[in-house]
Amino acid sequence: MKKRMTIGIIVAIVLVAVIAGYFIISNTSSSSKQSSLITKDPIELALSQADVPSDFIINSDPSETGYKDDSYWGNESEKQQAINRGFTKGYRNTFFYQDPNALLSVKTISSSISLYSLEGAKEAFNENQQNFLEGGCTQFDVQKIGDGNFGCYEADTSSIAVKTYYYIFFYEKNVNVFVSIGQTGTVNLKDDAIKYAKVVANKI
Repeated sequence: MKKRMTIGIIVAIVLVAVIAGYFIISNTSSSSKQSSLITKDPIELALSQADVPSDFIINSDPSETGYKDDSYWGNESEKQQAINRGFTKGYRNTFFYQDPNALLSVKTISSSISLYSLEGAKEAFNENQQNFLEGGCTQFDVQKIGDGNFGCYEADTSSIAVKTYYYIFFYEKNVNVFVSIGQTGTVNLKDDAIKYAKVVANKI
């Protein structure tokens, strides 16, 4: 009888230890995830005036530059989807250069930063990649930037002068980044796009 009781006590102690260990590991993992979140203000991560050529000026139009408030989202569904992905704050800006000797010649450099949950940042990245590639954007190889990345380019023929755009998307931890560079004409802007994406990556 005593032997059975002793065995029962030992089994109970082992079970308690296993359960306690599970909760300790679970809490440690949760704390580790929380500590890895980037909490900087997204304006600190975006391209700044100092990051672009001095002859570029910032576009002050609220639709091009500013924090991502309610007016940023295309509709309530987009806003709710971002919230479901843990969106907390975002910022985007655009710099442009107008060639004084060629009125139709314009160059733009843009950056967009969004803070999500760790899982949400990756989900938003995957969706952007799918949407752009399905929209006909031609993919190109990007060097190692962030935890995941892709780049693509397209030509905008909707206006009088053709404009070429190069885009780079990447995410690192809970930060989702979009960098765009555009220029009038059919030009290769791949190296410049990668350069500006790396500038943002180095701020994270």
